[in-house]
Amino acid sequence: MTFENKAMREPQGFGNERAGLKGQSKLRFGNYDLIRRIDVGGMGEVYLARQRTAFDREVAIKIIRSDLVHDTTARKRFLREAEVNAHLKHEHILPLFEFGEEQGRLFLVTPYIAGGTLSRRLQAGPLSLTEVHQLFTALVKAVAYIHRRGVVHRDLKPNNILLDREGNSGEVYVRLIDFGIASIQGMAASPPLTTAGTEMGTIAYMAPERLSGIAASSNDIFSLGVILYQMLAGQLPSADQRVSLPQPLEYVVDQCIAPDPADRFATAEDVLNAFEYAYQYLNASSTQKAPSSTPPFIPVPGNDVISNHTGNNKQQVKTLHHSDDFPRSSAPSFRPPGLDGFDQNDYGSPTVNLDFANTQEKPYVTASHAPITAAHYAPSKPPRSSGPHRNPILATVTLLVVFLLLVTAVLFFFAEVKPTLDVTGNVNFGPQVQLTKQVFHIKGNISQQNIDVNSATIPVKTFSSSKDGSLSGQTTGQKCILPPLFDCQQVVAQSDVDNLSTQLRQSLDDKISRDLRQQIHSQNGTRVGAIQFVDAPVTANPQVGESGTSVTVSITGQQGQAASIVSQDARQLARSLLQQQVQKMGADYILLNSMIQIGQPVIKGADNNGNVLIDIAAAGDVQYQFPSSQLQDIQNAVKSMKEKDALAFIKRQQGIDPATVTIHLSSGNTMPGDPQKIKIVTINPASYPPVFLPKVS
Repeated sequence: MTFENKAMREPQGFGNERAGLKGQSKLRFGNYDLIRRIDVGGMGEVYLARQRTAFDREVAIKIIRSDLVHDTTARKRFLREAEVNAHLKHEHILPLFEFGEEQGRLFLVTPYIAGGTLSRRLQAGPLSLTEVHQLFTALVKAVAYIHRRGVVHRDLKPNNILLDREGNSGEVYVRLIDFGIASIQGMAASPPLTTAGTEMGTIAYMAPERLSGIAASSNDIFSLGVILYQMLAGQLPSADQRVSLPQPLEYVVDQCIAPDPADRFATAEDVLNAFEYAYQYLNASSTQKAPSSTPPFIPVPGNDVISNHTGNNKQQVKTLHHSDDFPRSSAPSFRPPGLDGFDQNDYGSPTVNLDFANTQEKPYVTASHAPITAAHYAPSKPPRSSGPHRNPILATVTLLVVFLLLVTAVLFFFAEVKPTLDVTGNVNFGPQVQLTKQVFHIKGNISQQNIDVNSATIPVKTFSSSKDGSLSGQTTGQKCILPPLFDCQQVVAQSDVDNLSTQLRQSLDDKISRDLRQQIHSQNGTRVGAIQFVDAPVTANPQVGESGTSVTVSITGQQGQAASIVSQDARQLARSLLQQQVQKMGADYILLNSMIQIGQPVIKGADNNGNVLIDIAAAGDVQYQFPSSQLQDIQNAVKSMKEKDALAFIKRQQGIDPATVTIHLSSGNTMPGDPQKIKIVTINPASYPPVFLPKVS
């Protein structure tokens, strides 16, 4: 059995009572008119419905599956889900409107969220860091709240995270759902209701201790780590193919998905604090980041690093090493006496000649006690030899000095000359990302069959409806026969026919209007202008002037017509026009699909040619893509440049974000002369400009 509109399958076990007129595509379930099925899960079917006693507001109603109606375990679990949800009040948890039983089937009712799930959003690829921060912090706050209430969700996954969009503002609101397998901390997990085939959908988010039947907050913390990685990388974590994340975020993920629960964050608040710190650090400017002498850290409870003078508070310090955290070494102008090793002053000292003949007359003074002046090494007249006999100590000292000089020369060569020859450089920079937004003026035409980007035109569709009906009423006319004077009969008056035909025509017009609105709604359309009615002729039985106490008025073929545009056509055209606008910026600029927002079409009127005038807003982030030829040109241009000149040159190049340019040299402050020793690395933006739609007046 199916609904007339075939939008969804009718649930087994429902009654056949239908609401309204014959042919209306609604299935009545208690106080609700079911519109269409949204999803089928392990325990129930979820429908979009209208609540009749609440002015037909849209709701989502979850009804236990017909094959589980008599399953005791399933009914207890359904009841537990409603009971847990009923006591949770948090801005990021979907509230419970009603719980009950109808036609032997348990059901629960929540608000209807049209924005879809995080899972559907992830199908478009990874999220920007700004999006991740907005969604993940809200999710963690919700998890922290239920943990404080003693509840463990145990089934955190993108399918159970709804995204509620707040109109055209672009704000996305997180709503956590599905407490079907939630439990109280410390309790053994109840037997799984779903089969192994359906369980595979959540096994990727399941903590290892779940397999032992343990319900603890560590279950949800593990799932949070998997979800965070998937939002950042666009895929599930895998040992074979792991996407490299910025180290602060890598740390947060690793601390969440540690195999041993004792190695994970202790609470959801710890997850939130660590993630917030990582986000703030990645968004901080280079001058705001911690200096190299005090590298940034993320506090984690559980280890013995004393953080104050009392020693009562202890925390683990996770050091985040970055290449830009450590300054290049410079030669000190002073070295304390007794310090071993050479510095740049040693390498720059002049070579002197030693007069060993005077070493016995003038004691040697080391540099650690006093500076050696030229007077110590002033040449003197050598003493006259007294004979062939030579001093062996003097020869030994001479050889030792020569050896030391050779060692010094070798060290000087390797310390000064060879590093200069082998110097390498890393150049890092990111692309410019900018917001583009515009209100597009498009047209709708009744003769148009398809979307035309060149003329910015979409089709206008027409809908028609025809209704018949009749209406009876009392007559008010009189016809008297003379003589006698008072012999009168009741007849049909013209006013009787006019009054009844007016009422009947209004009733038919109302039915036609509802029918046309339903047709337009089923096509996801927006009506253009008013509905036009064509009045059909009226017949009366008996006719005007004839005798009778009642009269029946009939109208056959009352007609109405309406015009409509399909909102999706307008949105698709606006997206194409926005893409055209970006193409005018150059071939190296691309529109980021995940950052596009399209508003709702607004009907402005019509022109003299019969075109419907429509305004629609569109916006998105545009990112520059570096062609390989540009990277090669930069590599060749900066060779042998001074570091500061290379920085200034790169910051002026097309499409480069000047704030992201950094250069790291292995030694010195001059770029390598060989371009092959210059490595250029393009980095992804840490955040994207917020996307907002321009206002349509």
